[in-house]
Amino acid sequence: MSRPITSAEADLRGYTPAAQKRLAENKLEQPEPLEAGRPDAPPYFSEAERAVWDSTILMIEKRGTLTPGDGPTITLYSTTSVELRTERKLLDAEGRVCTVSRLDRMGREIVIRAVNPRVRIVRDLEKLMLSLVRELGLTPLRRHGVKHARNANALNAGERALRESELIFSRKRAN
Repeated sequence: MSRPITSAEADLRGYTPAAQKRLAENKLEQPEPLEAGRPDAPPYFSEAERAVWDSTILMIEKRGTLTPGDGPTITLYSTTSVELRTERKLLDAEGRVCTVSRLDRMGREIVIRAVNPRVRIVRDLEKLMLSLVRELGLTPLRRHGVKHARNANALNAGERALRESELIFSRKRAN
């Protein structure tokens, strides 16, 4: 997030007085917080994806920033998290270097050692996870920009405890 510019900096950068006035007006306008709410989990989720979904929902809900609009991002986060875990296990089992058959210029088959293609898949999934974690405001650097949802504290402690116990019970039942 960039820092706001001062009027002296705006003059140096060549902003017109009208543009400076618009910048000042934009600084004063604070976006209204979104209405708090809990998104619904997709019905096609596996047990592992559902466990990631539930833990992420609880974490964001405790912070008071959960809105129904977070659903698609949390869905992608849950799916990517499970995919990354699976791909990492396969990469650990296969190793970072694998043996590959290729043809040389004469058409003879030769065996070479090459980087496992799963290395790239894991790296891409890690990049996606990092961007999703930032989008959800789960990193220390992004927490300062997170806005609390309106009516986020409407749930009393009893309702939160009930939801957490339901989650724990559903996990035990799944195992």
